[in-house]
Amino acid sequence: MKKRYLALSLILMFVVVSLLLQFSGPNIHGDQIFESNSLSIPLAIHLVKDSEKELSTKRDSENVNKLIEEVNRIWSQANIEFYIKNLYEEEYSTQEITGSRNNPSILKQNFDPTTINAYLIKKIGVNGIAYPPLNVIMVADFTTVNDYRAFAHEIGHVLNLQHVPPSNRLLAQGRNGEILTEMEIEIARMSAKSFSSNK
Repeated sequence: MKKRYLALSLILMFVVVSLLLQFSGPNIHGDQIFESNSLSIPLAIHLVKDSEKELSTKRDSENVNKLIEEVNRIWSQANIEFYIKNLYEEEYSTQEITGSRNNPSILKQNFDPTTINAYLIKKIGVNGIAYPPLNVIMVADFTTVNDYRAFAHEIGHVLNLQHVPPSNRLLAQGRNGEILTEMEIEIARMSAKSFSSNK
């Protein structure tokens, strides 16, 4: 029986070492492990307005820059950085904006399939929502958590991360947690490579 456990332990150790060697010399910072190369991901920011001004975002370019700065602070633990490729101000009818929560393709002005498209709207009924297959997120102006955290959380879904139980982690719902696990970092970085200019 002891020989069996010893053999299994050796196999497990071999598998772990092999996996670690696949990464080109991971950097270890405290409890974080990530590949040494940074990934830069473009964002198309859509400032959504409506003619009745009921759902028009109050954000401007200065606010958006601060938002992305905080998003980058959170995602730095995965060595992923987001930059604004384009910033659009777009007008839709109130009906179109309301309907976009069930069908985001309604908001088709300036849609860029090579980026993560972030639609900023005054209110959407929730803090944020993501549509991973479309590379689309929506974030409300007024959120029950930090708005930049809501933005970073929704980006996590586009990068194939799932919700986790209530905790101090980024993918917990309705919280201000910002932590990513090593596994989440690995998944997010693999997904991020499809957007990154430095793959």
